[in-house]
Amino acid sequence: MLLCFAQALETGRYSLADAFACCAEAGAVGIETMDSMVAEVSDEELKGLLTKYGLLAAAHDVSVELVREDAAGRRRAIDDLARELRRAGHMGAPIVMLVPGFLEPEQDWGRAFAHAVEGIREVLPLAAQLGVTVTGEQMGSTALCSNAQQLRKLAEAVNSPQFALCFDTGNAMRTQEGPLETLPALLPLVRHVHAKDHMVTAQGQRKDVPLGRGRVPLAEIYRLLEAGGYQGYLSVEHMLPADDPLPDLRACISYLRPLIGN
Repeated sequence: MLLCFAQALETGRYSLADAFACCAEAGAVGIETMDSMVAEVSDEELKGLLTKYGLLAAAHDVSVELVREDAAGRRRAIDDLARELRRAGHMGAPIVMLVPGFLEPEQDWGRAFAHAVEGIREVLPLAAQLGVTVTGEQMGSTALCSNAQQLRKLAEAVNSPQFALCFDTGNAMRTQEGPLETLPALLPLVRHVHAKDHMVTAQGQRKDVPLGRGRVPLAEIYRLLEAGGYQGYLSVEHMLPADDPLPDLRACISYLRPLIGN
């Protein structure tokens, strides 16, 4: 994921091209981009980077506020989502991972949910035309889908083959849900996976670590995915150090390769 390079990009240690190059050098087959991180780059420049470094467009992450109460704000969010869907299609990304919004204090969840469903449904004909599947994930905190139950409810309400789920291995634990307990119910709808790992410090704080070095049961999760016929990407989500991202990214990919038999 391009998000992994946030620190290196923000500090100026890495350029966007450096991040693409690092993925290629680490042995990745693709990269997951993010709307806010490529906002200043043209579609042709993005395609050029993919071609130059021999990477596939695995997915494109989009965050919009479909849950807003004001109709004008929701209209802008839907238009923004449609624009990013076209960008994903231009790159050849099969997946858009959508964050449909965060609730304001005391905002009614039911109304926010209905707004999100309406907005998602509006763009799905375009997604179908572009060959893109829109997915959502559980994120905790004030996100519309803060747990697996709400995420499945969203998929059932949208009720379209163009909308599916992204399973995040770390978020399932951050939201106090066990990934091995929640994945089976979600599995028929899972089309994308974010692979992350973490440990718990002596102070009780979660700390991201390279895949395979923490407490997330990644091998067991993959066995469930495999048994369920999952054929999509495993997208590494680990916040890489700003000074030298390559070793950690290489470690993550090296962990995944024997796991998936590649």
